[in-house]
Amino acid sequence: MTITMSSQSGRRETQRKKLLDAVEALRPTLLAHRDESERQGKLAQASVEGFRKANLYALKLPVELGGIEADPMLQVDVIEAVSRIHPTAGWSLFICGTGIGLAGGFLPAAAIPTVFAGGRVPIAAGVLRPRGQATPVPGGYRVSGRWPFASGVRNAEWFCGGTSAPARDGATETRMVFVPVSQITLHDNWHVMGLEGTGSCDVSIDNVFVPQEFTWIAWQNPQRGGPLYRMGRPAFVAAEHAAFALGTGRLALDAIIELAQGKQRGYTPDMPTLPAGALSSATWRKRT
Repeated sequence: MTITMSSQSGRRETQRKKLLDAVEALRPTLLAHRDESERQGKLAQASVEGFRKANLYALKLPVELGGIEADPMLQVDVIEAVSRIHPTAGWSLFICGTGIGLAGGFLPAAAIPTVFAGGRVPIAAGVLRPRGQATPVPGGYRVSGRWPFASGVRNAEWFCGGTSAPARDGATETRMVFVPVSQITLHDNWHVMGLEGTGSCDVSIDNVFVPQEFTWIAWQNPQRGGPLYRMGRPAFVAAEHAAFALGTGRLALDAIIELAQGKQRGYTPDMPTLPAGALSSATWRKRT
């Protein structure tokens, strides 16, 4: 069967609409639990379950593991849409999508039945920078380290962390380790004015044994999936950072436009408010 460019484009547009419709369907849930997420310092469970049911955590997971394996521009569309509703949810979704997406693309085959038991897609947080140390031992590595800004880890079941490890040629390589959250320590040091619900606290690992099959050399030899997993860092996450900024910026403009409708011009009570629709989205686009 020959797949033409037009049919590929049609399939992509169908998938895009399906994903954006799923985001829009989640709007009431994300908004209803927005304050709860910020208060408790992690994404509200109702929002987490909404993402699960829509399979949005699998945005960057290989298709063969039940993922969407979305291209970068499709990732932008989805993360921008979520971030425009609730920035904390948008940030958390793309961080956790990255964590499980990397594991799905790079984990050795022996680890897959454990991580994806029953075909279920777990939630994984991650910090890609090599802030840990992995020491080779029989069967795997002894790992210690501390990673800052582990967004989404309070909602996660697994943690994906970068480490420095000895390479075969005597140099140092960046080796990713994938461990259950039960084996890490969370440090309560994320107290901020915005994005409190991302729970971006430090995490640490102290002398934990990680089997060889739960590690991989960063960005080398993906085990499954297509071109997405050959992009390397930072390209694997750059598009979503941009998408978060676009969505959050648009939300800020939406808030300004809404507030402006009730503002009076001048310093006296009898000064008129802005005309209805003066700062509508359509008018704003014409002016900019």
